Amino acid sequence: MSSENSATQLKNAGNAADDTVNIIFEEQQQQHQKSNVEEEEEEEEEEEEEEEEDTGANFHASTADTAITATTSTATAAATATEKHSWVEDFEPLSLCEYLANTEHHGGADLSFTAVWPSSKTLLEYLLQHQTHLFRGSSNNVLELGSGTGWLGITLARNLNNNSRIIDRLVLTDCDATGACQWTQRNLDAAKQQQTLSSTASSVTSASTGSLLDRVSVIPMDWNDDARVQEVAAMVDTNSGWNLILGSDLVYTEDGLQDLAKAMAILLSHHHHENKPSDGLKISQARLIYAHTEGRLPDLDDLWKEELNSKGLEWTVLATVPVFLNGAPWEGRRVLIMDISLSKVMR
Repeated sequence: MSSENSATQLKNAGNAADDTVNIIFEEQQQQHQKSNVEEEEEEEEEEEEEEEEDTGANFHASTADTAITATTSTATAAATATEKHSWVEDFEPLSLCEYLANTEHHGGADLSFTAVWPSSKTLLEYLLQHQTHLFRGSSNNVLELGSGTGWLGITLARNLNNNSRIIDRLVLTDCDATGACQWTQRNLDAAKQQQTLSSTASSVTSASTGSLLDRVSVIPMDWNDDARVQEVAAMVDTNSGWNLILGSDLVYTEDGLQDLAKAMAILLSHHHHENKPSDGLKISQARLIYAHTEGRLPDLDDLWKEELNSKGLEWTVLATVPVFLNGAPWEGRRVLIMDISLSKVMR
């Protein structure tokens, strides 16, 4: 694949703005923005406050016009996407309606995990374009953080090159308390059922896709539970631990980004601390590739980077991809593909 075609495909993947953006999350974002406006209004006179409140209401209504209702099907949006991408076998997650009808929902909980975010498609495109470099040798152990629908991990397993040994295990994780982990498991079960039905109908079993999907599993992991994160870090008994750790747009709140950065530091540092060779030889370090959309929650962009630094982490931006809305670049938004690692001081 030429570098020009590669860049075009990566850009097209970023163009695929997912129509399943969760209206509940949009309302939470609007409330966050509105609270900032209200703090400024407290310093102004009463007449100016009323004017700002009207402006905030108009902004809320304008934003709501572009949001998709909570009943929009993820599967429908995925099926109608017209932008080009490099993956052949797509996965259509269960819809939000199915989630609300069949899963115990924790009242007031954020439902952002029921949507497939555009950044996950951008990340998948990057992973597939660079799979030879990222998945070295065989028996790679891959961990995904905040899997939600499981779309990224499941679609990755379905589209890696025809080498059934490229992945030994691919583990999807999400929070159990919010019901997110249950939702990930239900989607993985659905994906495996689809694979079985497809193989039965065609009387052909795909040695690559089928076997890789069989190696995908789901476990609960809450980032603020340090003991649990340590357990997950120790699940893989090799010098390098998890060869590859993935995540996309997992920053929603200040508390959440602090927990996420801490969990990343634990996962990356575990095998360096526990398995550091006595002979001084350098061990293989896990790669953590994370897709972050700048401008999605602008107040948190700088805080996220500051928190990474405070946890002894550094990063390199591997790619910057514009986000498109209605066919045009969305001003102020772009997806960063970040390679996050332990700082030299922490190694």
